[in-house]
Amino acid sequence: MRTTAKPPQPRDSPRDDNGKSHLRACRWCQPAALDSLAAMTAPLATPKLESFSNNLQFLRGMGANPRYVASLFPSSPALARKIAAQVDPRADGIVLELGPGTGAVTAALLERGVDLKRLILVERDADFVRLLRKRFPGLRVRLGNALDIEHHLSDRSEQVCAIVSGLPLRNLPVPVRERLVEDCLSRLMPGAPLIQVSFGWRPPVPRGKKWRVRSAGVAIRNLPPATVWVYSRPAAGSPAAARHETSSRT
Repeated sequence: MRTTAKPPQPRDSPRDDNGKSHLRACRWCQPAALDSLAAMTAPLATPKLESFSNNLQFLRGMGANPRYVASLFPSSPALARKIAAQVDPRADGIVLELGPGTGAVTAALLERGVDLKRLILVERDADFVRLLRKRFPGLRVRLGNALDIEHHLSDRSEQVCAIVSGLPLRNLPVPVRERLVEDCLSRLMPGAPLIQVSFGWRPPVPRGKKWRVRSAGVAIRNLPPATVWVYSRPAAGSPAAARHETSSRT
């Protein structure tokens, strides 16, 4: 009796309907294996090995929750600096960072001069939260859903001068993206920036009736290259605000 060999099964796509990832196919990318590698390198506290350990933690988060990680790699220093450059460290108010991951952009914000006491991080991955608290002692790091802006900014008396988002908006439905932009801008002072990183030539949320968006440039020295988008609502009484008000009535 002749048997027919079964054709080879294709590997999972980077993000299929079940949320699987290529990382799951590699035993060295399993969370337990990455944790072991990170623990082995932790005692060797040199800058390069610390960065290597952070990258392992990032891969672990990618393997565990591929839908909630924007890229296969952490933000490069060039991208982190480009994002931080959009924040005025002298402005009054809180700087909120959504989805900080291992803290590449956080470090750039602090290097730019943002006061540690004015910075709040919101991260949904518990392992990233532990890493961030260890890496930045004294920094307010909150575990939770970064899409729930009102929960993390429940004190309406607190002014917010900038919001930095590393959330993978292109992985989310369009209505969720638009609601996030609207919620963020509702808590920002007029003209204050919502800074969003995205891996594409078009903004993840196009210009709307209540906000405007501009490109702050492309970070070529990042894998993959990333675009920094800046959302804002016009200041009250400005010509741009008048145009927005007129267009919203029509």
